[in-house]
Amino acid sequence: MHNGSWSVCLLIFSCVFANTSQATFMVASALNDLIKAAEQGDAGAQTILGYMYNVGDGAPQNPILAYVWFDISSITGDKPAKNDRDLVAEKLSSEDLIKAQELSQEYYERVQASDNKGLTPLENFARAMREGKFLSRQ
Repeated sequence: MHNGSWSVCLLIFSCVFANTSQATFMVASALNDLIKAAEQGDAGAQTILGYMYNVGDGAPQNPILAYVWFDISSITGDKPAKNDRDLVAEKLSSEDLIKAQELSQEYYERVQASDNKGLTPLENFARAMREGKFLSRQ
C-alpha cells in the first residue's frame, strides 16, 4: 500500500465510523494491517505507526514505541522519519531512551530475519502491547 494510503484509510475510518463500536473494530483492523505491513518492511507503515504511538491516535500513546517505529522506518527507507525519532527522543528520559534503542535494534533484527510464517516476532510484540506488558512510564 502506498505510504499516504494508510493515513487516508485511517482518516476515512475515523470520519465515517466516529464514536461507534464499528469504528473501534475498523481502527483495530487497520492497526493490525499496519503492523503486518511494517513487519514486511513497509517504511510508510512504520512511520504511520510511529505517529499513532506518538500521539495516541488509533493506538495507545507510547513514546518508546513511537521511537522504535520511527527509527526502524528511517533505517528501512523513510529518511525524514529520523527527524521524528529525534523529536521523540528529546522527550524520553535517559532510561526510556536506552530501552527504546534496545527495542528498536531487537525488533529491526527480527524484522530482517522474519520469514513471516505464522506469528512474527512483531505480531507477538504487538499482542504483548495490547495486553499491557510493555507500558512506558508517563
